[in-house]
Amino acid sequence: MGSWWTRRQNDFSSPHLEGDKKPEELALDDPRGSGWRRNFILGRTHNNLGYVYWMQKMQYALALEHFKNALPYFRASDLLEEYANTSDNIGRVYARLGEKSRAEALIEDGWEIRKRLHYDYRIGLSLVSNAIVKTAFGKPYSGRALSRQALKIFDDLQAQRGIGLTCIALGSALRAIGALWATGIVDPEHEECLVDAIEKLKRAEEIFKKQVDEPVRLIQVYNEMGCVHRERAALVRERSEPLAQSSAQQAIDNLERSIQLADEYEMPVMYADGCEDLAQTYFQQGEYEIALAQLERAEKKIPAEYRFRPRAKLATIPPNQCVEEFWQMLGKIELLRGHTAFEQKLSPEGKVVDPNAVRKAAEHYAFAEAYFERFSPEASRLETTDRQVHSRFRKCKIVDLEQIQKEVLPQLAKEYPDLASPRLRMFFEDTTGIPAVEPTE
Repeated sequence: MGSWWTRRQNDFSSPHLEGDKKPEELALDDPRGSGWRRNFILGRTHNNLGYVYWMQKMQYALALEHFKNALPYFRASDLLEEYANTSDNIGRVYARLGEKSRAEALIEDGWEIRKRLHYDYRIGLSLVSNAIVKTAFGKPYSGRALSRQALKIFDDLQAQRGIGLTCIALGSALRAIGALWATGIVDPEHEECLVDAIEKLKRAEEIFKKQVDEPVRLIQVYNEMGCVHRERAALVRERSEPLAQSSAQQAIDNLERSIQLADEYEMPVMYADGCEDLAQTYFQQGEYEIALAQLERAEKKIPAEYRFRPRAKLATIPPNQCVEEFWQMLGKIELLRGHTAFEQKLSPEGKVVDPNAVRKAAEHYAFAEAYFERFSPEASRLETTDRQVHSRFRKCKIVDLEQIQKEVLPQLAKEYPDLASPRLRMFFEDTTGIPAVEPTE
């Protein structure tokens, strides 16, 4: 893909399933006519390994390597559903990395194959993947429509796992629609969507608690449920309604449940993600010290080698140990720290008059942007970060913004080599509206 991800994937040695041969060579090697079964087994093994690296370990480059190694086996033996399943999985990983075009193309390829095969259950799974990707890339109404199509299929089949997965995807899409209240558009549907999201997530909770043993899904349910309650609390707080406090408490309770489960099943990324979401809940309520404490709690789960160090480049992490999602988590942590630094010093008129607060926030934003870029240069969160930071810099004095470009960034670049990037300077130029200063030795 012409990016850091391509370079990372080229660093991996070939898996040992094939011995000295590459997957594409072995897939076509059929001396005794037994290739179909062998290709099925080896392809499935690579696909299943990829799924574990993606869903359980969140090691995306390793997941992509195994998924891509599965495809030659499925192609060679015309294992169309297996090929569709792996294409769908690859698309979902690319979606996590912000690769929108690749994600949508691969998921739609798998969907087209499944429609030709008339596998209703698998068509439903493709609809769910499509819904997740549409919601992730800012099209929650499409996400809702696709999820509803999937839910009808799974309800007709009485496929409980499919119903559970769809309810999570539908809950996420409904939350995103409900969150549109913050854009200033008044629509009763927003709160209705949040209420509906909670109902769908409760259905998923029932399935993954009692019928389908898949702990990662239950963690997702509680996390999403907490985020929906948090959004509802923000909405009713804006209208000065008394429901805000009870909604916020339900958000806290569900997020703590997700954190506890993530800890129990040793999933540090999901643990840290739950803590960051919990910090956002306290941040929205103006409880900034508690929010910062939750961010500290999240950061403690992230190994030290993933963090930028003064006067040294980022530590080298062996490819088979690298959990890329940790960098995204660090970016989210630093982003919210930057927001907190701003909000703590807002004047009654909504302006930031403390230059130290501007400087402190800018430092956190610099780290956030660099961590997001380290995670994936294509990640959509970079665009989200731009908008969030720009809205806060609008509240600052020009002289304080000039200090960021002339003093703060050059000093950070000297102290932290990983922060001396053109992308970072351009980010601050775009969000402050002031030309960047090239770092000097």
